[in-house]
Amino acid sequence: MKLLRYGPRGAERPGILDNQGRLRDLSGVIPDVAGEVLTRLDTLTVNPDDLPLVEGSPRIGPCVGGTGKFICIGLNYSDHAAETGAKVPSEPIIFMKATSAICGPNDPILIPRGSQKTDWEVELGVVIGKPAKYVTEAEALTHVAGYCVINDVSERAFQMERQGQWTKGKSCDNFGQTGPWLVTKDEVPDPQNLSMWLKVGDQMVQNGSTRTMVYGVAFLVSYLSQFFTLHPGDIISTGTPPGVGHGMKPPRYLKAGEERFREVSAFDLVRHEFRRLLELWLVFDRALYLVERGYRVGVAEFCARAITPRNLLIQLKRIIGQLLRLFVCNDKAVVAVHHHTEGGGHARVIGPRKRHVAHPRTAERVDSDWLRQVAA
Repeated sequence: MKLLRYGPRGAERPGILDNQGRLRDLSGVIPDVAGEVLTRLDTLTVNPDDLPLVEGSPRIGPCVGGTGKFICIGLNYSDHAAETGAKVPSEPIIFMKATSAICGPNDPILIPRGSQKTDWEVELGVVIGKPAKYVTEAEALTHVAGYCVINDVSERAFQMERQGQWTKGKSCDNFGQTGPWLVTKDEVPDPQNLSMWLKVGDQMVQNGSTRTMVYGVAFLVSYLSQFFTLHPGDIISTGTPPGVGHGMKPPRYLKAGEERFREVSAFDLVRHEFRRLLELWLVFDRALYLVERGYRVGVAEFCARAITPRNLLIQLKRIIGQLLRLFVCNDKAVVAVHHHTEGGGHARVIGPRKRHVAHPRTAERVDSDWLRQVAA
């Protein structure tokens, strides 16, 4: 089975793919793809064709809910260790990724404030189905619910150039894309024989196989269970093959607006877009500064300009569908962007008590050429 979760963030519903790749609603059978449901997937029998068809293209969330631990394995491919200049570890390198980093496979990666070295890593994810404590390698896979694709997004400067452990370079918001679906273990007879690849734009940057893992899935489940109990919904991200940006010469890192495609065998293709969160907030602050001094400001144009100064209007069209109502707040004013057009946008400035303040012309149409001059 290919199980997934769809709907708004925090309100996802369980779903399943039918034989034609269509999404079916599973909420009448199970409450969620999480918790105790994962302990009984072996006995779950359902005919997807008998379930309601989900219309449209809803957001796909992380394929498992209620994750207590997001455990990552570092340098688990010898060729990846070599490209980063590190030695193959004599034991698995374990670090935790904050569960707040978990998001859906198509959710945007938010490049964090001050980031210059945000990198990609395609990985095989292992989802625990039954509690595991002191299990042997031979019985380890019986505790696995299934497998998924993980993006272990990493900020290399935070990870390697700052003091302390790797966690802070791995745990930024939306740095843990998970899914699109949980492939139950009956469909993956050998997790050590899966191809995996990742593209950035049109360039294939990672192309490897789980055959070259230093420590295989069964070993990792057993090894980790010697230190702490693995619970249903826990995720093990098993490491990445070579081809990360940090290992390139010269190094290459993600930029706002780049698209990334990744795949592990037949788990499917997913798309990512990246937003430079720092730049957005900086231009919002700039917009408020101008509005409070009587200038006309279209906040959405500032947003688009921050992402791609060279192609403002095209980017504007792309983001407006997601930013239907955009609010920027501080102690003095709120800028509310109501709608946008190719030539500009409309903004209204209201005070803390929702009274109109600032310049009376703030609700007028904003000319894009004028905006470029003001924002320069």
